[in-house]
Formats: sequence, C-alpha cells, structure tokens
Amino acid sequence: MSLSVLHCASAGFESACRIPALPASHRSHGLHGHSYFATVRTALPGGWSAFPGGEVEALRARMADAVAPLDHALLNDHLTEPTDENLARWVRERMAVPGIVQVGVQSTTHSGVDLDNAGHAHVWRRYRFQAAHQLPNVPAGHQCGRMHGHGFEVILHANADLGELDLSIDYDHLDEV
Repeated sequence: MSLSVLHCASAGFESACRIPALPASHRSHGLHGHSYFATVRTALPGGWSAFPGGEVEALRARMADAVAPLDHALLNDHLTEPTDENLARWVRERMAVPGIVQVGVQSTTHSGVDLDNAGHAHVWRRYRFQAAHQLPNVPAGHQCGRMHGHGFEVILHANADLGELDLSIDYDHLDEV
C-alpha cells in the first residue's frame, strides 16, 4: 500500500448568478446568490512552499487569490454557465498548483461538485432525515427494544461530466432519485 500526503485548502466567496441552461421556470434560472465554498486537495512536491510546513498556508493563499475575482461578483461576468461544475473547472484553471487531486465547489451546505484529478465531475447532494424504530431481537430490557429515533445522513453521488453540454446533472434530478 502506498501512502501519500495531501495538502488541503479552502476559501469562501459570496456571489450572484443566473443559470441560463436551466428552464425559465427553474428557481436557479433567474438571478440568485450563494455563499460558495471552494476546496483543493493536492499532492504537492517537496520544496513547493517557501519552508517545510508552509504548504497549507501557501496553498490557502493561492486558493484565496483564485476565487478573489468571484467574491461579491456576478458569476455570469466570468462564466457563461456558472454551475458548480463549471466554477470548479474555473477555479482549477486558476490555481496554478502542481499535483491537484481534487477541486470542489459547494454552492450550499448540502450540494456541490468535486472534480477528480482527471477532471471528471462527481456531483453530490446531502440529505438528512429522522426516523424511529425498535429492534425486536435484542435481549429483554435492552434500550433499543423500545421505540427510539435516530438522525441519518445520506450523501448521494452522481458521476457526471459536462462534455459538450452546458449542464450535466441538475440537483433536482438527484432529489428525484
């Protein structure tokens, strides 16, 4: 088994956008805003930063510089179709960092896109729910034999790639699944 060290950094930005590829009736077709969160994971070569141990801070500074033009901006001024996937590609192009393994962009706390090192998009959406149950086959008096509840979280991933399309997977399609 081969071990590798990944250095990670992230930066947030506030932006507005409209997604023209969506139907006019879709809530994200019109002007709307998000608090975005971009993340990069890299396998940096030795000596990349000014001093050993300075990799994360140097990487964080690069990420902040990469997303700075997007902060408090209209994303459509930078991208024709400012989907999370296209934003991740835009950020990746501007990072100028060796060994990028993954670049991710979240437009909400429950949805985002991660690009792998080949540039393939992994669209994801987080779902949380509460449910109750009881376990009938536990020993008498066991606390799980009574009706009780739990909080659950499911993160649904869809491997997708824009290819020649303006929009790969809309988060609403994941909701339907």
